[in-house]
Formats: sequence, C-alpha cells, structure tokens
Amino acid sequence: MTRLAQGAAIVIVAALAAGLGPAWASGPAAAPVLAPSVLALPGARADAVLAMAPAAEAPEAQTSAGQGVSGGALRSLAVPGWGQVYQGHRDLGMAFGAVEAALITTLFVSIGQGHLRRGASEDTAELFAGIDLTARDDSYRRRVSDYRSSDEYNRLVVYRDAAALYYGDFENYNSYIEANSLTGDEAWSWESDESWGAYRQERRDSESAFQRARFAAAGMVVNRVASAITAAAMAKRHAGGQAAALGGDGLALGGLEWTVQPSGSLGIEHRLAWVRRF
Repeated sequence: MTRLAQGAAIVIVAALAAGLGPAWASGPAAAPVLAPSVLALPGARADAVLAMAPAAEAPEAQTSAGQGVSGGALRSLAVPGWGQVYQGHRDLGMAFGAVEAALITTLFVSIGQGHLRRGASEDTAELFAGIDLTARDDSYRRRVSDYRSSDEYNRLVVYRDAAALYYGDFENYNSYIEANSLTGDEAWSWESDESWGAYRQERRDSESAFQRARFAAAGMVVNRVASAITAAAMAKRHAGGQAAALGGDGLALGGLEWTVQPSGSLGIEHRLAWVRRF
C-alpha cells in the first residue's frame, strides 16, 4: 500500500511538472517589461518632454500663420474690423466697424448737405443779384460772395491791376480793362446787404459740408489701413505665441498658458497663468 501511494505521488508530480513547463522549473514568473516613460524619470528635462511632435508640424504652422496675416489684413482693407472678427477679436472688430459706419454716414450726409446748400446759394444769387451761377466755377462764385456788385469788382480789382501793369501806357491799360471787366451776363448787383449776407452764409455752409465729406473720405482710408495693420500684427503675435507654445516652453490656449522648465538638477517646474495682452 505504501509503495502504491509513493508511485501515485511520483506520477502526480511528473504530470504537474509536464503541465507547468519551463516556468515552473525556472521559478517565479518574470514581471512584464514596460517601455520607459520620460515623465517617470526624475531627471528628464522639460524641453525633451514637450519638443517631440512640434518639429514635424512647424512648416504647416508657419504656412497657417502666413495665411492668417494676409487673410486678416486683406479682410480689414475691404471692411474695417472684419479681420479682427475673423481672428476672434470681436470687440475690437466691432470698434473698427463702428468707426467705419460713422465715417460713411458722415460722408454721404455731408455730400448731400453740400449740394443742398449750394443749390440754395444759387437760388439766392439768381433772385437777389440777377446772376445765374449754375455753370460758373468756384472762383466766380467767390467773387460774387466777396463783392457787392460787378462794378465794384471792376473798380477795385481790374482797374487797379491795369494801373499796376500799364501805368502810362493808356492803350494797353484800356485794352486790359476791356478784356477783364465783368459786364453783360457776367454782371451782378446785390439788392440788399441782407440778401448778400444770406448768400455768403449759404456758400460757407456748402463749403464746410464738402470739407467734412473730404475729411470723412480720408478717415475711411486711415481706418482701413489701421485695421489692416492691427489685424496683421495680431496674427503675427498669435502665430509667435503658438510657435513658442509648441517649441518646448509650454502650451497656450487662448489666454491660458502652461509653461514647464527645468528646476534644479532632477526636477521640473510647472507654471499655469492667465495672460491678457493689450
């Protein structure tokens, strides 16, 4: 019986040894080998941690940055503020747009006022001075404004110039007066100082309105240039911030910036900050 038990025990041990194979024979099973992690190494440098993938993306980022600069600037040249809105700066874009709307309104309103007041001055001159200014140039309109009558203009301007040019030469003196005097359909005479003063005021108002229109047009050009320059500068700054974030110093998401840098010989220092640029 004892021999039978010993034989059975030998058979069981042999079977177990055959089933477990080399692992049973070699002792405890070896632990699985894991790939080393740079974050698990205390001496890992921050630039090694963050500078793995961006190198392959640099050309694409540069191309995108160039498109952002030109795209924002061209949009702002077409419609001031569009480039800023396109870049995500809605408030600044709305400010440029509001300035543009005010300038456009000023331009068209001033042009309309200028034409209306010019027409009123022409009516006043025709009714109270007997002169049609519709086809007259601005220098003639100014003479009608500066002198009460054409006789006064001839006496104070034409006769004086003739005397200065041809003193003692009566033939040329008379020829100059005849050639430059305002007579016939070029003559005018204001009925009263009130009507003359009304014409002068209407003419000043017309000139002021057209001057405002010119200023508004110049302002529109300046507003477009300023908006385009601002959009290009913001696009370059944004592209520079992204390049710095992807180059190994940290990461940026809007105004939130996370930076990592070596600290001592074996440590890493993390910094999280909210950045607002003006």
